Amino acid sequence: MLKEYASQLLNFLLPLRCPITGEIVDSHGALSASAWSTLNFIQDPLCKSCGLPFSFIDNDEISDDMLCANCIEHPPEFDKARAALTYDDTSRTLLLKFKHGDQLHLAKSFAPFLKTLKDQYFKDADIIAPVPLHRWRLLKRRYNQSAILSQAITTLSPELLYTPDLL
Repeated sequence: MLKEYASQLLNFLLPLRCPITGEIVDSHGALSASAWSTLNFIQDPLCKSCGLPFSFIDNDEISDDMLCANCIEHPPEFDKARAALTYDDTSRTLLLKFKHGDQLHLAKSFAPFLKTLKDQYFKDADIIAPVPLHRWRLLKRRYNQSAILSQAITTLSPELLYTPDLL
């Protein structure tokens, strides 16, 4: 109870702010409505392999098996990759604050986006394994952002087995 009052007092004195706009928000890592409206989610149609969006395709030509020119010419070593957002000013700001700015609470904002991708494109997945960082990079950064994201996703998708030492 005392902890809850202390948290409320701290939020009153130092209100939680949107990492993009600086507007006051309700929870740690939350985005304001104006920041949310600037997010560009990647949508179909997209490359079956790498997830590159096709912006020039007529709806009549859409197929779930389409590959981009790069994946046809140089097939990747993986089966499928997806991203939730286009890499633009807004997503770049969020990612860099998470990756290099010690704003680990942003994983709570990213996890629902990634869970949606998991549910849509990786329905049969049963494990999640973070990509390990080189020891020098881990020493410099102090955390593995991939591990933090993986843990946040398994909180929303408890059917996934978190396997940090797989790779």
